Amino acid sequence: MTAQSVRPESTMSILRTGMLGTALVLAVAALCIAPFDPQFFIDWVATAFMAATPAQIIISLLWHNSRPSFIAALPQPGKGLALTAVTVLVGALVLTAMLFLASGGRGITPMFVQLTILTVVVTLWLVPVWQCWPFIIMSKDPLKVGILTLVAAYLIAYGLWRLFFDYAILAQLGHPQYHASIEPSGMFDMLVAMAFAVTTAGVIVAHALFDFWPFDKLSFGRGQPARD
Repeated sequence: MTAQSVRPESTMSILRTGMLGTALVLAVAALCIAPFDPQFFIDWVATAFMAATPAQIIISLLWHNSRPSFIAALPQPGKGLALTAVTVLVGALVLTAMLFLASGGRGITPMFVQLTILTVVVTLWLVPVWQCWPFIIMSKDPLKVGILTLVAAYLIAYGLWRLFFDYAILAQLGHPQYHASIEPSGMFDMLVAMAFAVTTAGVIVAHALFDFWPFDKLSFGRGQPARD
């Protein structure tokens, strides 16, 4: 049997698996959404998922679901459940910390939500674009590199949020969730800053589809930090 005769069958098998996997994910997602009131889902549930996303990026893109090693050694579905538990735990800790940093413990506010979104954007910059530099040269242990990158993502996001995001427009509109005591008073209107940040994430995803070919060409094959 030649490679040419095997390839169509393999392709169809991959397509069937992908379609079944997609259908399963959509079904599980629908079951997860069903118990929640739409507003509660938009506010707390969606924000909680975003708080856990940076950890998921580290686990999947950097660690390839193989760290921590004692979890990687588990058979499925135990491995998947354990990695999910780690993601949920990190997300819960981050959600709690940012709840006080960005909303002063007052619940869901525009400031809190935008900081949470920004942590995802910064993590995308640090992992696929910067390839965890400079932490990758500080340690050869992927576990340590991932933890350092994750911590840096949250710290950098918080710094950028305080530097660039301004919520004065909420005060002008008399928004009930505006609190002057926790307003970062940054350089740009919150909508402009958020739109710019989210747009960069879209650009990163587009470049990822090209395996970051433009970066490699422009840097003449050099590594970090010259590459970016």
